[in-house]
Amino acid sequence: MNLQHLLFFLAFITFGTGDALTAVLLMTTKGHSAEFNNLFSYLYESYGIACFVSTKLILVIIVLLAAYILSKRGGYWMMNGWLTALTIGGIMAIISNLSSTYDIVSVNPYNVILCYLVLTFVFLYAGDHIDTKKRNVKNWVKYMRFTIHSKIKARKLAVCDKIEHTQQLLFIHSFLLILYL
Repeated sequence: MNLQHLLFFLAFITFGTGDALTAVLLMTTKGHSAEFNNLFSYLYESYGIACFVSTKLILVIIVLLAAYILSKRGGYWMMNGWLTALTIGGIMAIISNLSSTYDIVSVNPYNVILCYLVLTFVFLYAGDHIDTKKRNVKNWVKYMRFTIHSKIKARKLAVCDKIEHTQQLLFIHSFLLILYL
């Protein structure tokens, strides 16, 4: 298990399960209109808790599965940045739901979404920057290996050429010596 697997798990727990369960708590105490997302509010009102939770979890699983498939193409730190932003966004949604449920200072859902989007852009940029640096270092190492390998190969060829040239000169000298005698 690596860092990315842990971040996938945390994103599922916070953004999926935690947000869904605290939203159910919010809607059971304050009514379905307390849910910020109209689609999920409608699902809760029309089809009940089971449909609401299962739909939310299925959508989160689909998004995380798509992200997992994309993460196999590269961009390890960029994906980690997005998963971190998603986890923090889930924590903010949980806090927002609980504060609205218990009438503590309520967090505006627009602010949560805005904060999540800003975190996403910042963490994606930072992850891409790290990935690009790593790619540049790997490319530089490959280049240096190729350059060193090429120089060694060129020296071997030069030595072989010198040996071949020396052999040719010895043959010519031997031939001239035989002719002379």
